[in-house]
Amino acid sequence: MEHPGTAARRANEEASRTNAVACSSWRAAAGVTHRLRIRAWWLPPVSFESSSDSLRARIVPATFIVSAPTEPSRVLLVDDHPAVLRQVAQLLSGEFRVVGHLADGRELMPAIRDHQPALLVLDISLPGASGIDLARQLADTPAAPKIVFLTVHEDPDYAREALETGALGYVVKSRLASDLIPALHAALEGKRFVSSTVSILLSQG
Repeated sequence: MEHPGTAARRANEEASRTNAVACSSWRAAAGVTHRLRIRAWWLPPVSFESSSDSLRARIVPATFIVSAPTEPSRVLLVDDHPAVLRQVAQLLSGEFRVVGHLADGRELMPAIRDHQPALLVLDISLPGASGIDLARQLADTPAAPKIVFLTVHEDPDYAREALETGALGYVVKSRLASDLIPALHAALEGKRFVSSTVSILLSQG
């Protein structure tokens, strides 16, 4: 007769193999890539109960829980300089999904309806319409994206006027590489982010 401990160990090994196969199958079916963070918790498939008479194995079904993959936040870019659009799109490609880029403010409203972005990276000086005027229009639009201004203007008067529209971010282009991604994450959380070179001036005024 097989010892109970041997049977328990065999059941444990079999459960582990089954769960490993199931996990691999799930990842393949879901199209999981290295960019997705997967959280998993194991419940041990076998536990043991001891008594004065015998050692008995109690088989417990193994459980493997994996969080569902999430879509990166959708971002729309508006700037009349193609080099800036390319730089921003490349910078954001690892964490966000850039759904469109515009060089003219007059195209913004149709683009928002078509792409439904969660975030809008918006220049101030644009042909056709000022970025600040566009932000004011969006303030009355249902389900409007959260706005982060990206501009050359470090003048605190520009920053005050831009933030008064309800925008959550003000990033100067000289700090694009270091500030834009933190500003977008802050906006998603409903927090305000202003580049330090401008925030210092704002605090002084």
